[in-house]
Formats: sequence, structure tokens, C-alpha cells
Amino acid sequence: VMPRISFSFPVNDNSLFYAHYNIITSRPTNLQISPVDYLFISKRNSANDIINNPNMKPQQSIDYEIGFRQKIGAKSAISISAYYSEKRNQIQAYRFSGAYPNTYYSYQNIDFGTVQGVTFSYRMNRTKNLTLSANYTLQYAKGTGSGNTSQLSILAAGQPNLRTLTNLSFDQRHRIGINLDYRFDGGADYNGPKTTKEIIGEDGKPTTKEIKWLANTGVSLLFSAGSGTPYTRSSTPFSTIVAGTASQLSGSINGSNKPWQFQCDLRIDKTFVFNLNKNAKDKNGKAKSAKPGYLTVYVDIQNLFNFKNVISVYDYTGNPDDDGYLSAVEYQQAINSQVYVPGYINYYQMRVQNPYNYSRPIRASLGIQFGF
Repeated sequence: VMPRISFSFPVNDNSLFYAHYNIITSRPTNLQISPVDYLFISKRNSANDIINNPNMKPQQSIDYEIGFRQKIGAKSAISISAYYSEKRNQIQAYRFSGAYPNTYYSYQNIDFGTVQGVTFSYRMNRTKNLTLSANYTLQYAKGTGSGNTSQLSILAAGQPNLRTLTNLSFDQRHRIGINLDYRFDGGADYNGPKTTKEIIGEDGKPTTKEIKWLANTGVSLLFSAGSGTPYTRSSTPFSTIVAGTASQLSGSINGSNKPWQFQCDLRIDKTFVFNLNKNAKDKNGKAKSAKPGYLTVYVDIQNLFNFKNVISVYDYTGNPDDDGYLSAVEYQQAINSQVYVPGYINYYQMRVQNPYNYSRPIRASLGIQFGF
């Protein structure tokens, strides 16, 4: 049962109060199991060899939101909303200690979390050619696990199935978004640059024609910025490549944050309107009414300013291109024992400088859309 209730109450002609209550569930994905898994369960007692659990409940999200919208002037409005979401029956790795014939690892609905925040928004409807919207969100997301295997390393170390509230991996404290759209209409509403030229009409007489260069043309600019998401810091240097090194927790789980991220996308589009059934006639020989068709040509440019956003860092240094292994004192003997030390260091640096630790660079796409 997933009820969804929402209502709005106009305080007056310029103010609106609204709220909603939702329950959303999602089906578990770790359900399917083979009898072979249980047939050889005596050999599947490692944390790296997890057995699916077909007896799990659906994951559940209970959402609340309350907000207020106020009109400002003739074409703009501001709004403020507060939301709270409770995550229940979240899936997490679980160790079934003392099971027969031996301890094994599977999944259980034991995780929970909360997401709460407030959003401030401003919107200006079309004023001449410009539409503007902006928003800012302050959010806090805490829970006992960010994914279904986030507690696996603790279980593998022999610790019990502990539940401790920490910052979730998608917790983003600040989020800012601005959307600008500047657009020229077609037809009589066009107010952009235009020229006239003389042409010869169908009757052979000269006439003038208006050329509306930017009719049905628009430019959209979307800018967004967000504070860095959490990660778990290590107090000791370790290698993500060389075996035998291990990290040690510094502070708390997800107690550190990555750098801010910025994104700016640009879209330029122009729509051509034409008659699909021009010169077409019905069975009585009468001209059919115009049936408009639309051909839109657009250019999308993502990450317009080529921001080099850091999306993943190494736990010890907090940097995206250095894990701290080469400069750590405790590993100098192992490094100096290599056959060719400069080559080893060179290849190691190339390996840790992972391009996937950064967001995608600037990229553009050209497209055509047809509608009728």
C-alpha cells in the first residue's frame, strides 16, 4: 500500500500553501537464489562470497513536504519548502553467525536513514524574451549505510552487525541552480532583428518580404553548483594498487568532504515551421486546412567552461591524482627494491592519475528533432 496525498490551499490571490505525503517502495534486487548456493554453503563463508536472500522486504521511503509560495509583482514568485524523507528496510550485508553448517554472509533489511532539507526558489515568468529560475537547497542526509555492501569490511573484520548513523555518500549540504532562457517567438510576436528585401511575387509584380532572422530561436543556460559529497579519510598512507597495505580510519565514516563541483550547460535551438499538407485537397477538391510541422535544429554544449570537477579522491591525501604511497616513509624500502626505480615510479604515477576521478570535459552535440 503506497498512498500519495497532496493538497494546496490558496491563502489569497497572491499566496499559496501546499503539502504532500508519499510512501514509495522499491523491489529488492538481491532476491534470486540458486539451490547450488546452499548445496555448497560450507565453502561460502567468506565476506567476498555473499549469498542472495529471497526473503527480503521491499525498501521503503516515506516523504513529507510542506511549502509556501508568494507572488511578487506581475510575473515572478518566490517559494520556500521543507522536506523530510525517512528510509526504511534498506538492504545491507549481514553475517549469519552460528548458522548451520557454518557462518555465511547474505543481505537483510536492517539499514535506515533520513534525508531532510529546505529549498528556496525564485521564478520569473516570460518577461519580454527572458525566463529565469533560481533555487538553493540546504540538505542533511544521514543513515546507517550508503549501499548494500558499505558495512562489508566491518563484518569481514569480525565485528558484529553494527548500526551507526553517518553521513550518507550522496549527502550534499549545499546545492545551487540557475536557469536562464532567452527566446524569440515567431509570427506577429517576433521582436528581434529583421530585414526586408524585394522579391517578385506570383503575379509578377515586385513586393517586399520580411526576414526574421531569429524567429523561433532560443538560448538556454543552465548553471549548477554543489558542495562536495562525503568520503572516509584514512590516517595512514596506503596503496590502492600494491597488496599488503591497508587504510586506517581517521575521524568518522564519511567525515570528510570532496571539493565543490560546478556545471554550466548551453543549448541553442531554432525551430522551422512548415505546412505538411501544402497544396493538398480533399475528395471534393477543396484545399485542406494547414497541418503544421516542426523541425528543430539544436546544439547542446555540456560543461561549457570545461570545469575540472573532482568526483573521486584517494582516502589518505584527499587528492584525485596521488594516493600518498610513493612519498610515504614506510614504503620507501619496498619502492627502492624494485628492478628499475624511476620506471616503477613513473608507471605508478600514471596508474593513480585516473581520468575517471574527474568529471567529463566539455563536449558538444548537434541534433535534429521533427514533430507534427
